[in-house]
Amino acid sequence: MQRLECRPLFRAGAGWGLALFLSLASGCASSPVPESLRRQAALQPSSFVELKSHAAAYRDRMVILGGDIVQTRHLGKTSEIEVVQKALDSADRPEQSDSSGGRFLAECPYFVDPTIYEKDRELTVAGKVLGERSQKLDEAEYNYLVVGCDYLYLWPQRQPVGYYPYPYGWYGWYGWGWPYYYYPYPFYYPYYPGPAPAHGKHR
Repeated sequence: MQRLECRPLFRAGAGWGLALFLSLASGCASSPVPESLRRQAALQPSSFVELKSHAAAYRDRMVILGGDIVQTRHLGKTSEIEVVQKALDSADRPEQSDSSGGRFLAECPYFVDPTIYEKDRELTVAGKVLGERSQKLDEAEYNYLVVGCDYLYLWPQRQPVGYYPYPYGWYGWYGWGWPYYYYPYPFYYPYYPGPAPAHGKHR
């Protein structure tokens, strides 16, 4: 499978606004996965189910997978991250979907902190296929695809829809303010209505 190559469209002399516009207009976003690993994974199967079903045939092949973390376990000298697989977008970020090809394990030869790589966080993994492993999932045995941890990327948590950040600045008659978020109604802070009108003298 040939993966979509996405690179930042920043050019000398181009402003950030123009660069962002060009990136969005191209329908392509930059992947956090190093280019060298992306090239190695260029021919991975297009289907996770196919990869999992023929794990032995793809052993030692570099793949890029992602999904939602189920749990992270520290096993002495290694760590194991259990992930519900999700399809990746053009930036190699897991898509927000209820569709999944199953679960996989990322086996890392170093400590991965479970309080950071915690349940429901989105994760992208680049690593070589190590094989399969059968272990308990609730009350049944489950066959997991196992991959290495050449590269891990823990995605920032998504902001709820409806939150809009504004920079510190002058907002007309609303006055000066620091960044804030509003949902679902607009709220301006701090409120500054401008100078009070002059009042006539009372008799």
